[in-house]
Amino acid sequence: MTYRYRFQHFKIAYRWRKYDQIRLKTKGNQPVFRPVAGIGAVNDLRPFWHRLFQAADTVFQRGGFTGQRGLGRFCVQFGGKLVKNNMGYDLMHLLVGSEGTLAVVLEATLKLYPRLDYTGALVCSFKDTESAVKSVGEVQKAGIIPLAVEYMDRDIALETAKRINKTWPMNDEGCVDLIYMVEEATEDALYTTAGTIAEICENNGAVGSVIAENEKEQRNILEIRSDIYEVFKPEFVDSLDTAVPVAHIGDLLRDIEAIAEKYGTRSPRFGHVADGNFHNFILMVDGKVPEWADDMRRDIYKAALKYGGTVTAEHGTGKTRKPYMELQYTPHVLEIMRNIKRAFDPNNILNPGVIVDL
Repeated sequence: MTYRYRFQHFKIAYRWRKYDQIRLKTKGNQPVFRPVAGIGAVNDLRPFWHRLFQAADTVFQRGGFTGQRGLGRFCVQFGGKLVKNNMGYDLMHLLVGSEGTLAVVLEATLKLYPRLDYTGALVCSFKDTESAVKSVGEVQKAGIIPLAVEYMDRDIALETAKRINKTWPMNDEGCVDLIYMVEEATEDALYTTAGTIAEICENNGAVGSVIAENEKEQRNILEIRSDIYEVFKPEFVDSLDTAVPVAHIGDLLRDIEAIAEKYGTRSPRFGHVADGNFHNFILMVDGKVPEWADDMRRDIYKAALKYGGTVTAEHGTGKTRKPYMELQYTPHVLEIMRNIKRAFDPNNILNPGVIVDL
């Protein structure tokens, strides 16, 4: 049986000093913290798992740890096997997604949720982005909450399938495809739900739909979706990770098209449409980074923020997105973040230079 999960408990070590004895995987003189869960950090989770939790809930850091000399009072535990807990600040979830900058997680307790027995994949095609986005809202209004709803421009699906020697199931006049991942307790319920989704999509402009009839067909669809990044990786400067409130998905996609046109390029898009989270590429030109690449990146970030969105929804800040923090946060908010860093890691030992500088 497979499970979904949520974090319930962390045991951490913090306020490290240079003379504390640590046994961790290292790079140079700095410890390296490897993300061990989360759709944005590893590639062995199915692409629809992220819909079951907030992205930040599925990322934490770990290291094989041996600590001595005065660490006792700086080893603490947050959370527990409780259904409810509203005492004090929620420090455990402050650590989730902190990218190894605040503490070393020594121990984590997960709450497991058994998955239902039957899962299926349904692909619906549309002639335009607006119809596709509208259909997602209509499906949710009908009371259906899929495991995931993945958006793909048709050209990116076809190109990916060709390069990995697979066949994309849609060959109609559509230019946008949605992948609905559905889970039910029985096979009959699964097909009923898939049929209802297909009907709603057809009523909102879908020009075709295909249900994966078996595990092989389902795997074919998911592998094409999962391999987009690797297929295009040699050709792009950056893969962005913006998100906006669901009501502004169409606005963001229109802005991305306009921004790409401004720079005389295209920006292939795919993403988690039900979450408002999209990945789009800034492509190289003749194998080189164009001079306007960062200007285009900033324009897309500003477009997402204009609608109440975020620069990064899944992948995290790290060092790559850190230069754009001031686009999303005021100096006052950034100083609050630096003070949090100082409280946990006053000696700036844990992943220095990530998220904020001290």
